[in-house]
Amino acid sequence: MAKSEREIAVEVICGKWGNGDERIVNLVNAGYNPSNIQTIVNQIAHDMVEYKQAEKQVGKEILEIDVDLNKYGALVLNFTGA
Repeated sequence: MAKSEREIAVEVICGKWGNGDERIVNLVNAGYNPSNIQTIVNQIAHDMVEYKQAEKQVGKEILEIDVDLNKYGALVLNFTGA
C-alpha cells in the first residue's frame, strides 16, 4: 500500500529520501510528485515555526504570573494575554 504524501513529506524531513536532485529522482521513481511533497514539507515547517512562537508566548505569560502570598495569604495567579 502506498504511503500518503504527508507520510512521505515527514520522511523527507527526516532525510530518508536524500537531498536535492537525488531526492527528486527518488520521489519520482517511487511514483510521488516532488512538487506536491515539497509543498507539504514547507507547510509542516511553517506550522512548526508557528507552534514554537506560540509556545514561547505561553512561556512568557506564565513568567508574568504575579504571586502575592504575603498580601492575600493565598496563591494568586494573574495571567496576561488573551
